[in-house]
Amino acid sequence: MKGLIVKDFTYIKNYWKTYLLAIILGIIPTALINYDPNFMLIISMLIIFIISINTFSFDKENNWNKYALTMPVSRRDIVRAKYMLNIIGLLLGSILGFLLSLIGNFFYKIDLDFNNFINILIISMAFFLILSAIDLPTLFKWGTNKGKIVLMIVLFTLIAIIFQIIEKAYNYILNISSIDTIKLNLLIILISILIYFISYKISLYIMSKKEY
Repeated sequence: MKGLIVKDFTYIKNYWKTYLLAIILGIIPTALINYDPNFMLIISMLIIFIISINTFSFDKENNWNKYALTMPVSRRDIVRAKYMLNIIGLLLGSILGFLLSLIGNFFYKIDLDFNNFINILIISMAFFLILSAIDLPTLFKWGTNKGKIVLMIVLFTLIAIIFQIIEKAYNYILNISSIDTIKLNLLIILISILIYFISYKISLYIMSKKEY
């Protein structure tokens, strides 16, 4: 499985200039027009998420999965590698967002509200895990063409609806209950991980039935 993840990072490395341009065009204008450290985190995670999802396109172009199955690589390994790559991408996006927020706050002379930043980070991680849980099985099932259409529909729908629901539910639970922030954050992460795990099992089933 490690080799499969390295393969995907090799894809990404070959297009690093394009991805760097996407990061610059996606982040800098936003920072200059209406700087918000929380939004910097979210947009960073979104860009890295899209980059990791785009490896499916490279696999299709190179007919990789069919070739990989002639090697000592199982279908389970292929699925597991994609799910692990996505988690790594979210972690890297979080780090990138944190660093950019520090730079932005220094530039605009704003003190970083660390507790609020962590809360937004937890909500963002849950959001992108759920988004991935929906999109990854569609990519394994229908490939990049239909899968990307589903991604765009789901992406804009989730950004408009689910992220707000999670945030409002988060604040509502804090207001009406005695549960502390740490326990609530842990609960949110556990629920999103459970959904992600169920998605992983669905993708395994899809791959087991797929013919190449």
